[in-house]
Amino acid sequence: MDRTKGQLQEIMISYKPTEGLDNVNAVNSSLDAYKHIIKFYDKDTITCQEQLVVMYLNRANKPIGVIPLFRGGLTGTVVDVKLIISIALKSLTSSIVVSHNHPSGNRQPSREDTL
Repeated sequence: MDRTKGQLQEIMISYKPTEGLDNVNAVNSSLDAYKHIIKFYDKDTITCQEQLVVMYLNRANKPIGVIPLFRGGLTGTVVDVKLIISIALKSLTSSIVVSHNHPSGNRQPSREDTL
């Protein structure tokens, strides 16, 4: 089917939630978030490559989904906020949790982490 209107393409947005969120624990603390998110990090590269993982939550703070979005090098990764927000809007997310690792093992946030 041709969805063009003259020279412009139609933009379609869809979100298909799955059933079963009743069995998913809500995120009420950073430890809860960690328990959901840690499974999505690549264990083979977590100590040598910075990764950024985003969890999207519904109004009850239950995860809608988790997606590893960005990978970088040893000291950082480039993050495209537009992509994070567009996924949140498309999935009707009420809140998000953004997580990233420090391959160095340093648990203190860097200056860039706090901006």
